[in-house]
Amino acid sequence: NKMAMSGEHRTPEGQMWQEEWYAYRSEKQNYDYIWLSSSVSNPIGLFIIMDNIHTSQRRDSDISKWLNLYEKKYKEDFTANRMHELINAAGAAVSMAEGRHFIDFTLPDASGDEKNLSEMIEGKVAVLELWASWCRSCRVNARSLKPLYEKYHNLGFEVIGIAREYSNKDKWLSALEEDAYPWPNMVAMEDSHHIWTQYGCPDAAGRTLLIDKNGIIIKIDPSKEDIEQYLKDKFKIE
Repeated sequence: NKMAMSGEHRTPEGQMWQEEWYAYRSEKQNYDYIWLSSSVSNPIGLFIIMDNIHTSQRRDSDISKWLNLYEKKYKEDFTANRMHELINAAGAAVSMAEGRHFIDFTLPDASGDEKNLSEMIEGKVAVLELWASWCRSCRVNARSLKPLYEKYHNLGFEVIGIAREYSNKDKWLSALEEDAYPWPNMVAMEDSHHIWTQYGCPDAAGRTLLIDKNGIIIKIDPSKEDIEQYLKDKFKIE
């Protein structure tokens, strides 16, 4: 991710290929929008809208025109189609930004007990760690937070892990045992709550959110150093 942000994740040839691909996708998006706007609403249109929302999110582009098209033309049609859930979740992600309140949800922990996020972090500085057993970089990032948790937990710092898993929980349970996270962990099977879409990363596993005592998102994907500096400032530790 750090290499991608600095542009070092591709060779010059790879960068050229990516630019050509983006140009093609932009042309296709323009075609899709014209076609959807002029044609009679149909089930495949819902999928095309969601596909273009995902494409835009991956490129950090504005998705409002796709949401507006959905509201104007597709919202009331084909109500049993699952794309409605995904598009509405993507709409929620538009408001997901630093300075906004976190999105709440209830999920089961390893024992199967339902836990509510807002109840678990109420009045605390918290890190919401989205991860998956199959995402090695997510697990490395999560493990790096252990020293911070041990140092600041008793002062009012909490970490909550949410795993994105498929088929069954076996690999997740094995990862919990192997990584020995000292904080609460919950699981979202098949992303049934559309948590990753709502938090603006539908095609990823990992995302870290630093949340203040009032439930406001301070920083999205902060570094360990960012988190520690915030904790030092809030808990007045030198």
